[in-house]
Amino acid sequence: MRANILLLALLVLGSLALSVLLLPGRDERAAMALRTGDTEDAKALLETALARGEVTPAVVGPLADIALAEGEPERAATLMEQLLARHPGSLEVLDRLSALYRAARDYGALRHVLEELAALDPTEPRLRELLELYGFRGLVAERLPVLQRLAALGVAQADERVELSERLAVGGDKPGALAALAPLTGPTCTEVDAATLAAALAVELRDGPALEGLVPCLQHLGPAEYAGVADQVAERGWRDEALSLLVRAAGSGNDDPRVLRSLVQMEMAAGRGEWALGRLRDRARRVALEPDLRVLYVDLLLNAGRFDEALTAAGNDLDFHPDWQLRRLAEAAEQAGGTPRVWELRDAIPVERLGDNPLLALRLALGAGDKAGADALFADPRTRQAGLAVPGDYAALLWRGGRLEEAATQALARLEQPGEVPADALALAGLAVEGFLAAGKPDRAEQVANRLAARYPDAVGASLRARIALTRGRPAEALALLAGAAETPDTLALKLDALVALDRDAEVATLVAGRLPAAEAGERRRLANSLGAVALRRPELVPAAAKALVPDLSAWLSAPALAGEPRGGWAVLLARLEPANGLPWLARLANAEPQAYGETYLSLLKADGRGAEATRYLAARLSVPRLPVDQRDRWLSLLLDTAGPEAALPYLAQAVERPGAVDWTPVHEEALAGAGKSDLLRQALLKRAAKPGQEPDTLRGISFRLLELGDKSAAEALFKRVATTEPPDGPAVSQLRYLWGPRPGPAGMAWLRERAAKAKGAEKAAWLRHLADAGDDGAVLALAQGERDAVVLDQALDAALRRGDGEALEALAPKLLAANAGPESLRRLGQAAEGLGRDALASKAYAALLTRKPDDRDGLAGRGRLAWRSGDYGAVRRDMGAVVATGPSDAENHYLYAETLRMAGRDADALPHYRAAITQADRTPGQGQIVRAQALHRVGRTGEALDAFAALLRREPGNKALRADYAGLLMELGRLGEARVLLEGAP
Repeated sequence: MRANILLLALLVLGSLALSVLLLPGRDERAAMALRTGDTEDAKALLETALARGEVTPAVVGPLADIALAEGEPERAATLMEQLLARHPGSLEVLDRLSALYRAARDYGALRHVLEELAALDPTEPRLRELLELYGFRGLVAERLPVLQRLAALGVAQADERVELSERLAVGGDKPGALAALAPLTGPTCTEVDAATLAAALAVELRDGPALEGLVPCLQHLGPAEYAGVADQVAERGWRDEALSLLVRAAGSGNDDPRVLRSLVQMEMAAGRGEWALGRLRDRARRVALEPDLRVLYVDLLLNAGRFDEALTAAGNDLDFHPDWQLRRLAEAAEQAGGTPRVWELRDAIPVERLGDNPLLALRLALGAGDKAGADALFADPRTRQAGLAVPGDYAALLWRGGRLEEAATQALARLEQPGEVPADALALAGLAVEGFLAAGKPDRAEQVANRLAARYPDAVGASLRARIALTRGRPAEALALLAGAAETPDTLALKLDALVALDRDAEVATLVAGRLPAAEAGERRRLANSLGAVALRRPELVPAAAKALVPDLSAWLSAPALAGEPRGGWAVLLARLEPANGLPWLARLANAEPQAYGETYLSLLKADGRGAEATRYLAARLSVPRLPVDQRDRWLSLLLDTAGPEAALPYLAQAVERPGAVDWTPVHEEALAGAGKSDLLRQALLKRAAKPGQEPDTLRGISFRLLELGDKSAAEALFKRVATTEPPDGPAVSQLRYLWGPRPGPAGMAWLRERAAKAKGAEKAAWLRHLADAGDDGAVLALAQGERDAVVLDQALDAALRRGDGEALEALAPKLLAANAGPESLRRLGQAAEGLGRDALASKAYAALLTRKPDDRDGLAGRGRLAWRSGDYGAVRRDMGAVVATGPSDAENHYLYAETLRMAGRDADALPHYRAAITQADRTPGQGQIVRAQALHRVGRTGEALDAFAALLRREPGNKALRADYAGLLMELGRLGEARVLLEGAP
């Protein structure tokens, strides 16, 4: 009877298989059409289902894939939005929708989806993608909460923590800023490099404990880096803290001279010379000082007046001491011991060094009393030539050698140079003043008179000293000198010049108005000169003070030029009083001497509402052939202020071609953008990108601008240029992939394949992940051929699993086993092979897994399932028994174990495991429901088992395995007619 039942079951199952093949359901027909490449048929079936209101993952997902493949990412996103409306808050739908928004480049919508994902499930990848999008979109303020969440999860990177700290500090949250920096400090921060540490220090919180916490971070740095960080701390204004860092380094056994040099220099700058001197003295007692430290040591001793010690410290090897220190040592030798010490010093200096420095040789000869040697040096042309370069020093030597007239001449030569007068030349300068005055050369005498005024107040008069003070930029001192002097035309003119220089314009106007009525012609000119300077700054003061000057101004400007008369001031004054008459005069001066009068002319034109004339004047200036770059930059700046960027475009283009101190490139590009000249802007950006030596950040910025202009291909080329030398996780690579979207075009895929083909090891695996993300599993498998690296093979395994490619799995298996693949890889290999019906391969994978990890529950369960298929129920009982004995397991494992126990006649032992199978199936709805129904029958709850099968069949009428199991139960109960109806009625 049992044989007849089995025969009947086989016949019924055969008819079921045939009927299923002949009468597929709609979803199955759509899936079959997709597998066979009949996209149109599949699309029609799915669209019909969607029109009937079947907004389900099974319908919307394939439709969205078809729309994306047809180049309609917006349509795909719209479909997925409908699914999200049915399943709000679904992470899977939101993830899929974010990918579609990326493909459609709808960054606004992408932002909202990413924000919702981050709110629902704030994982590190989601938060970091949201952070990248905010950066890409320039949403700076929005980055702060994301950075805080990354920090709260404990996954914020060092640069992100620094950025978070800076933002919190700017917002006034100093405790938060310090807390953000905390993980970068303390004993665990040895991996923080010097650059990150410097960035953290840039958060100017000035917090002692925080800085103290950074000290352990410095211990892994080299001495030069350590000293560099201390210098950065000092530059931030934390000089005491910087000293503390260096003192700590020096006190912790760090005997590197670079640290000591930084410490000594910092102590010298802080006025702690005695401390620095003590440190160098201590080192000198222990070891021979390095040359640069010995120079510092000698300098400190000389500054402290310890001449004997300085000479002793200098020793006999003086070749590396700089010339200025040798000169100071010569002075010290004279003060410390006179002629004998000078002789010793001269003997210690190499002869070649003295030959190269005749002034030093002359000083030593005079100090040693060597008259013959000094005379020979005075007569040597090289000494005189050296004196021309250092006239002050040479003058002092001439004076000491009794050559007074020559000394005075050399001192005056030094005094004629710009800058402060050397203190040792003042005596010679006094003689020079008297000589030049007697010779009728007051200009030379005035140059040194102010130096002598304090010691010889009667040497020059008040007028002369006031003129000197004005010439040297001290108008307040000039006014003080003139306060007690009798008023003369000369002193009045000086007083007006001083008031003008002090911007005391109201006093100038009052003084001019009071003196004009009775002023003589020459004095009127002086008054007009002073008022001309006031005219630009305080025009409201001019009319009342200058009313009587208008006729004179017109006459003076019309008369032939007078030597020494500043006609420009008169033209400015007349242009202010009567623009119609004065501006033409000022225009002549502005054209003849643009550097002197051009800007004044422009300001008066604009004040009179003549902007067009100002623009024409500037255009004329910029059109001058071979215009010096500094003048061009100034005129161009004025043109921008006067007429705006569009009027300056031709000149900006020239300025970009001929660079100078000012980089006009950004201004030129913004002007092109403002003028709507997109093509020219694109050309300018491409030209700038083509220049060699551009930084990666600059090229990325140009790429974004090109994207805004719609030139995606050029932007992509620039991103590729930057990304070519970057690793797989480089910023340019990320931006390039972001630009391509989830499915790059042929060129993008070719680029990724090329990078992957050239890479090795972990880097190759990362490139293969990029290819996998782009959907090119075929390339992943092809590029992994011949590889033996486990991380690369793992990527190939993932690709084979996604494709369901059994042949590829078979090819990969020996390599994975040979490469000592990890348990997870072997586990996935076994499960995939088992799912594809490749039991032999699955058996090898599980065997290798259990060899590496004998108690692996997944490996034991997989081997047990294979044993069930082959009928080795003893092996099933052994493996499944081990699985269920070591912890919670799924319904199928308990059921199979129970079945083998039942077959062995151990029904009582099997019963708890049937019940466990039912419990596990109830806990995981949707999984193991067929097993649950079968287990219900085994525990005697046959009615519930039949009800469970019926309910499952109503939900899945096309499930062939379910119908077979249901029919088997009916046949086991002797209800063969029902079983036949069930099998023959299969759809």
